[in-house]
Amino acid sequence: MGSAYRIFFILLIIMLAIITSCLAIVASAHRFRNSRTVNESKALIVIPPVVGAAQACSDNSALAKNFVVTIDNDTPKQGEKVTTTFDFDLDAPITGGTAYYSATLNGLGPFASNAPLCDETAKTGDPCPLAVGHHHEVSTAENTVSGKVVTTITWEDPNGTLILCAQISTKST
Repeated sequence: MGSAYRIFFILLIIMLAIITSCLAIVASAHRFRNSRTVNESKALIVIPPVVGAAQACSDNSALAKNFVVTIDNDTPKQGEKVTTTFDFDLDAPITGGTAYYSATLNGLGPFASNAPLCDETAKTGDPCPLAVGHHHEVSTAENTVSGKVVTTITWEDPNGTLILCAQISTKST
C-alpha cells in the first residue's frame, strides 16, 4: 500500500474517531429537542429520532458507566457533516491514556491509529483530567469517503484498563 494511501486512511480513522466522540454528544442533545410525541389513549409517549448505527462495545468492567454512543447520520453523502456523541459517567478521574482507532472501508483494512486520550478529549471541550461524574462529548467531522465504514474506538487508561469501546457503522454515497 502506498505511503499517501496509508496516510489518507490513518487521517480518515482519526477523523472518524473525532466525529464519533462528537456525534454521540450532539445526537443526545438533539434527541430530546427533536423528539416527537404520540398521544394515544391519553398516554404521552416520547419517540426519539433514529440516530444511526452506533453501539457501545464495552463490557461491565469498563471504567465508563452508562455509556451511550450515538451518531446523527449513518448514511452521509460525501461532504456532509457527521456528529458523534459520547455520554458516560465516571466513578474515578481519568488522568490520561490512549485512544485507539480501527476502521474498515468497504471491507478493506483494518486501518489503525492511536492518539493520547487527553489530546482527543480536549478537542471536544472536555480536557484531562476527566473528572468524576457525567461526561457529554460531541465531535463533528466532514465525511470524505464513499462506501461502508466500520469504526471501532477504544479508550484505555495509562494502566491499559478499558475506559470505553464504541463501534460506529456508516454507509455513504
